[in-house]
Amino acid sequence: MSRFFQQTTFGPNLAMINSWDYSANMTNAMASWIESQMIMTMPTYHREYFRKRVDGEVGNSAPYRNTNELLRSHHPCGKSSRWMRMAFREEDYGQEITATERFDGTILLSVAGVPRTVVNSWQRRNGADIGMGTFLFDCWIQEFRPNGELRIRIVAENRCIRVQGGNPAIFLPLSSNLFKNIDLPPLAGPTKNVYLANRFNLGGETHYLSNAFSSGQCKDLDPSDYNNLIGTTQDGSQFKYAGYIELNNNSLDHLRADGVREFMITGKELCANPAMTFANGECYIVLLLLVSFQMFQPSLFLRL
Repeated sequence: MSRFFQQTTFGPNLAMINSWDYSANMTNAMASWIESQMIMTMPTYHREYFRKRVDGEVGNSAPYRNTNELLRSHHPCGKSSRWMRMAFREEDYGQEITATERFDGTILLSVAGVPRTVVNSWQRRNGADIGMGTFLFDCWIQEFRPNGELRIRIVAENRCIRVQGGNPAIFLPLSSNLFKNIDLPPLAGPTKNVYLANRFNLGGETHYLSNAFSSGQCKDLDPSDYNNLIGTTQDGSQFKYAGYIELNNNSLDHLRADGVREFMITGKELCANPAMTFANGECYIVLLLLVSFQMFQPSLFLRL
């Protein structure tokens, strides 16, 4: 029994050895004793601890693989907050785009009723006018960068068409209570696209603040403003705050039980949980092989 307790505890004492029931079947008694130790207290699992604290993956997008700073949640005026130059983005998929002619002949494009940009023309790729009205943003191929591929569905024709000029840049020379505008310092970037683990294009091309800045406009911002917040840089370029791809940290101060980080505004998940491996399984049985002078002897099962 002394040898058994040496292998299963931090060391035996006479009380442990003398209290053993030597009349019972030794093999069964040892197995029962080990099981009683395993269920005496609730186990702590390596995988549970690991997944609560680990960062998810962003796929093969190199700028983010080694630069966690660009994947943290931020105030719109904070360092590394993210901004998009193009009018339409992945988050708009499935929404309605409305084209409305303005007083000066330009065309206002809106998503779900919120102004996104003003363009001088609204034409098919072959140069034919698309016309005013409501269209669906649900076609398969889209590019979320300025002048990237843009396709819309003509409801009456029930088919997708390519828009000449592609995904337009944001240009909103108007005021509206449907969005808020703040002044921005120069932005860094653009960055490369953000990808899901399944490699689908998600965030699109973004710019970001190299340093935090403060202003009266920043102090007046409310989280309810973030969904439709337009920033204008000194050269007149306009960007939409891309808060929906800012991430809530999975940290000791903000634990997520499944280890996933999520979009700050929409709650969509960007980072998948790490795959289960030998290093983070919830419950593994490990057979320890202890060497004796005569043989390899399997001696103990441990639950991690």
